[in-house]
Amino acid sequence: MPAAEVDPYDRLSSHLLIDKHNLDEAIIQQAGLYSEVSDEVALAQADYESEKGYLDQLAGELDGELRVKYPKLAVQAINAKVQAHREMSKQRELVNKRLRWFRRWQGLQKAYEQRANLLKALVSLYTSEYFMNKADSISVGAGERIATRNRRESAGHYSDLAKRVRGG
Repeated sequence: MPAAEVDPYDRLSSHLLIDKHNLDEAIIQQAGLYSEVSDEVALAQADYESEKGYLDQLAGELDGELRVKYPKLAVQAINAKVQAHREMSKQRELVNKRLRWFRRWQGLQKAYEQRANLLKALVSLYTSEYFMNKADSISVGAGERIATRNRRESAGHYSDLAKRVRGG
């Protein structure tokens, strides 16, 4: 039995979460995932615009047919009949469905833009933290060296003092 195909929207939505322990992989995947989402946005927009164009075409055709069939009917009455037509109702429903789908993909695209910004900030944060920790360890090392030198100097000073006290 073939594996069920995963909906592209669901698959791409599942990649929004960032594993802070696997930032390298998230950074590598980001451009490809964003590109896939952008392609889907373009396709959804094209579908929406196509259906909207057909809706306008259908309205024009119905308007023309009704004007020929009812030449004395007022413009408002013709427009009302066009809008009430069964095919117009179906097409408006399809246009609205395509618009929702397009906006849903646009929302996912914005989420991926935010993901990119978050990845950038996390990398910056972890990088600065890494170097801060390195600087701290260097500072600690330098502090230890200074303390050791001071102890040696103090020990030498005390030994000179002890010699003088003993008369040596």
